[in-house]
Amino acid sequence: MLPTTDCDDTDAQVFEISTWYLDADGDGYAVLPTVESCNSPGTDYTNTILPTTDCNDTDAQVFEISTWYLDVDGDGYAILPTVESCNIPGAGYTNTVLPTTDCDDTDAQVFEISTWYLDADGDGYAILPTVESCNSPGTGYTNTILPTTDCDDTDSTIFEISTWYLDADGDGYAVLPTMESCNSPGTGYTNTIIPTTDCDDTDATIFEISTWYLDADGDGYSVLPTIESCNSPGTGYTNTILPTTDCNDTDAQVFEISTWYLDADGDGYAILPTVESCNIPGTGYTKTVLPTTDCDDTDANVFEISTWYLDADGDGYAILPTVESCNSPGTGYTNSIMPTTDCDDTDAQVFEISTWYLDADGDGYAVLPTVESCNSPGNGYTKTVLPTLDCDDTDANVFEISTWYLDADGDGYAVSTTVESCNSPGTGYTNTVLPTTDCDDTDTEINPQTLWFLDVNNDGIEDVADFIISCEKPGLGYTTTILTPFSNEIIIKAYPNPTSDNIEIDLGSLHSEVEITMVNSTGQLIKKDSYTNTRFIALQINTLASGLYFITIQSKNKIIGFQKISKQ
Repeated sequence: MLPTTDCDDTDAQVFEISTWYLDADGDGYAVLPTVESCNSPGTDYTNTILPTTDCNDTDAQVFEISTWYLDVDGDGYAILPTVESCNIPGAGYTNTVLPTTDCDDTDAQVFEISTWYLDADGDGYAILPTVESCNSPGTGYTNTILPTTDCDDTDSTIFEISTWYLDADGDGYAVLPTMESCNSPGTGYTNTIIPTTDCDDTDATIFEISTWYLDADGDGYSVLPTIESCNSPGTGYTNTILPTTDCNDTDAQVFEISTWYLDADGDGYAILPTVESCNIPGTGYTKTVLPTTDCDDTDANVFEISTWYLDADGDGYAILPTVESCNSPGTGYTNSIMPTTDCDDTDAQVFEISTWYLDADGDGYAVLPTVESCNSPGNGYTKTVLPTLDCDDTDANVFEISTWYLDADGDGYAVSTTVESCNSPGTGYTNTVLPTTDCDDTDTEINPQTLWFLDVNNDGIEDVADFIISCEKPGLGYTTTILTPFSNEIIIKAYPNPTSDNIEIDLGSLHSEVEITMVNSTGQLIKKDSYTNTRFIALQINTLASGLYFITIQSKNKIIGFQKISKQ
């Protein structure tokens, strides 16, 4: 199947009807009409598609209709109408686009319609109407823009409508209405701006409406209403500003509404309500400002609501609630201020909640908790303030937690661990403060103040004159047994030992000078005495506390003996 469009089957290059464009001047623009043909209709035809705007196919420079502008005076502005043409219509025409505002194409200086202002008197102000024209309409016209307010173009001093003020009496105040006019409306008029408040233009002293105050009694206070008027409304009026509070303009002593206070009993206190009145409302009233607290205006002694306190037992303490009242609510009440802490108003001895302390064993120490109560909660309670340290209220000897020291051997030295307890934790404990340095609490002879004597051969005689104070045994050969002194020249005895009373010391021989020093187990000096020409010394120790004591005996600055005494 082949297309059936071939219109020249003798030429392989031609196979369909074509549109042929005539472009005789070869400018690429064709003239109308085109030709529909199988083959070229003739010379200068082409089947290439071309614009068909050519209006002169003999000139390659002209290929479409142009708009031609006429500018004869060459000022760059054209006159209307323009001409649509293929070629220039004549001299002065151009196809360059120009403004078409020229209204005089014979004068290069004139190229548009102007607005012309008539200012015949040359004051710079024009009259209306203006003229739209290509050239000046005549003498006095200018195309310079001017204000168009001139209302008299024959006088250069007048160039606008003025507001004219009539001030016939020359007081500088004008009456209404004003006049809008180019020239003065007549005598008394001025275009100087002045207030337009004059209400009497025949009198230079009157130039505005005044407010007139009526003060008939001449007290300087006026009644209402005031009157707005040009002149005085009549007798008693003044335009001097006055207070308008006068409520009685027949009495110069009364000039305003007063607040009146009723104080019938004359106590200086008024009852409510007060009365707003020009004159006194009646007997007992005064305009003197008074407190309005009076609740009984028949009694000069009662002038305000009081707070009443009930103190039935007369102890100076009241119970709650208080009562707000003008008069006493009844027996037992007083308006004297008093504490409101009474919790039992039937007993003058009880007037406030007390803190009660329970001290059942009477040791002066109470147990917790305390009780807040008006009266005693029961036996053993007291409101005397007591320490609340008692941990055993069944024993008067126990009233606080104590530190207990374990001294099982009774040597006055305790073990390091103490016990905090209300009562004794057991046998061997004491709450007497003791040193907690005992290293052997099973032996009364062993403690930090134990004296150790060296007796290596165990013959009962000191091997050396010195001794060692220690809780622990210093080494082999040491003993706590008191030995015969290192020197056998002197033998000293102390008896009885142990003892609960006094003790006798035998120095073994007469000494001319002897010094006795006694310390307790903590090293504290107990006594230090000197003796002369003696062999026997009696020491009073019955008042000393139980424990170990150590006696050093010196003669002539030399230690001649040592004794350990056990006081029971």
